[in-house]
Amino acid sequence: MKKVYVRLSSILVFSLVFALQVFGQTDYNLTLVDNPSDGGCSSYNDVWGFEHSNGNEFAILGSTCGTVIYQLSSSGNATKVTTIPGATSAWRDIKNYGNFVYVVADKGGTHDGLLVIDMTNPSAGGISHSFYEPKIQDNGSPTDTLILDRAHNLYIDDEGFIYLAGAAGSIVGDGVGQQRINNGGILIFNAATNATNPPLVGKGEAVYAHDVFERNNMMVASEIYVGAFTVYELSKSPTSVTVTVSDQGSQTTGRLFTHNAWTNASNDVVLITDERSGAAIECYDISNPNQITKLDSYLPQDNTNGDEIPHNVHVMGDFAIASYYSEGVKVLNIKDPANVVEVAAYDTHTATSGFSGCWGAYPFLPSGYVLASDRSHGLFVLNPTYASASYLIGNVKDDSGALIDSAVIEILAFPFTRSDVTNVDGNYSMGVVSQPTTARAASNLVTVRASADGYEPQIVDVTLTPDGTVIQNFELLSVTLPIEISHFGGVAEGCDHKVTWQVGSLSGHSHFDLQVSTDGDDFQSVQTFFPSDQIAHLSYAAELNDQKSELHFYRLQQFDLDGTAEFSKIIQVAGDCHNGFSEFSLAPNPVQDVLEISSDLEFDQVEIYSTTGSLMHSAALSEKTTRYPFATDRLPSGIYFVRISTSAGGLVKSFIKR
Repeated sequence: MKKVYVRLSSILVFSLVFALQVFGQTDYNLTLVDNPSDGGCSSYNDVWGFEHSNGNEFAILGSTCGTVIYQLSSSGNATKVTTIPGATSAWRDIKNYGNFVYVVADKGGTHDGLLVIDMTNPSAGGISHSFYEPKIQDNGSPTDTLILDRAHNLYIDDEGFIYLAGAAGSIVGDGVGQQRINNGGILIFNAATNATNPPLVGKGEAVYAHDVFERNNMMVASEIYVGAFTVYELSKSPTSVTVTVSDQGSQTTGRLFTHNAWTNASNDVVLITDERSGAAIECYDISNPNQITKLDSYLPQDNTNGDEIPHNVHVMGDFAIASYYSEGVKVLNIKDPANVVEVAAYDTHTATSGFSGCWGAYPFLPSGYVLASDRSHGLFVLNPTYASASYLIGNVKDDSGALIDSAVIEILAFPFTRSDVTNVDGNYSMGVVSQPTTARAASNLVTVRASADGYEPQIVDVTLTPDGTVIQNFELLSVTLPIEISHFGGVAEGCDHKVTWQVGSLSGHSHFDLQVSTDGDDFQSVQTFFPSDQIAHLSYAAELNDQKSELHFYRLQQFDLDGTAEFSKIIQVAGDCHNGFSEFSLAPNPVQDVLEISSDLEFDQVEIYSTTGSLMHSAALSEKTTRYPFATDRLPSGIYFVRISTSAGGLVKSFIKR
């Protein structure tokens, strides 16, 4: 059996090259203003913004060797002011209250306690700092007290209450023999009464919290090792010396590794991150903490290799601003929290998976600049466009009026195709970024496709409205009639044969089987084509490489949905082949779980594109290889292109994801 190699045939060149130009760029609605290179450290972590009482804005960047302070100009350029030294730690978290900035570092054996930076005089010589290491009662320690050495995270509310999460201490405050204070549960201090030595006024439950958020006496703790977030009610006032904490309800999260939580202004919706590969940002209704309901979940649309990891999310008005490691900064429109829509993105790193890339993203400066931190590249100052979302809802019925379950609805829009599946009632609901904001579309006119097994797909053009909802219902015709092949032909280009065919419709059609013979009598199957394999409306193409025989015969076997089959006419393709072609194979094809990409030429770059040209996966390999396994479990069913970069140039093949 001859192997099938699909490269950029003349039919595909325009569509795929156009796709690379238009869809390969993933940054939109976030513009780089500055990325200073003078951080002074090799690795960075969190970032926070600070507005001085005189109106000047600052970026506070955590690093492994201290806390770096930058002043921002009115144009957003960052100038380094100073670095506050501290314990060597890969984890820092930063918040502020008044003219003070507070920092915690978390690494076993470190003992910075709570770093307090006095920004009253925010000049290089005027900034001062101290390390606050209070003695805290803890019945689990040998002396019933521990001195605060470190904490993983902190939050400060508008009243000046400081919430420490994941704190640890030692008996004499030297970092030796550390143990968790309150088992890592929340510690509450009041900075409003004493900014540099805030007294302890309360404790949460003795459950390790990785992160904490508080608004209007409601505290949400991300209890990472439980795999849940818990909503607590606080009893406090600005002058409280004692804060009581009561559990209102908990909810496990999708990947059971609850890392971060942030509520909206009305405290009835919370967004959650699980710091796991392939995890989504999840949105929950917490208006009744005893009956928490999941509303929606978000995954990056332009890179679905299953290895993306969300880190932190903040909420500002109708938008959530998230740091997503290898995916960079993502801005989500959550005006409809049951229909979360990505509306801006900026990638700070070339990585496509893992923990490299964007650690934090801060959106709350009065100037509107978004501050982002990259673990390798330090501070980024970005100028955002907070775009509207456009929503599309409706139902899908068949020609008898019956609702269709599991029909696929696709909106073809920049920078990616959005899709949804109808529920048991035949309804769907989805949204996309307002297209004119992306600089890739002049209007909100988009193409929408509805499809379902056993039905002819329906394609319509819809004009969406910013912040508005358009109702688009579909009626799909049942597939009942056989199809007719209107064209079937082939040409040779050296060792390569290009076979193309067209059909008048897809009614009653299941799939094609392309078959080849060198004698016109004994045919063997070389590839199966399903309707999703079309390169254009009702058009198919295959390119077979390294066909060394002078004469080849091809035929199609067409299968109907009822199982009947018939053969096409036989065509002849004569070639003049003198040079071999690199073995480039994809197996299995079609694929369900893992696609093995193999070549006899070494390659160091792999890219996966959808048929609309969206970049689904990109991997720059550290070393050249002849084999690359790609997990396809996160890809929707359909046809995709694989492109590898070799010494012979870029080679492209297609595969089908079942």
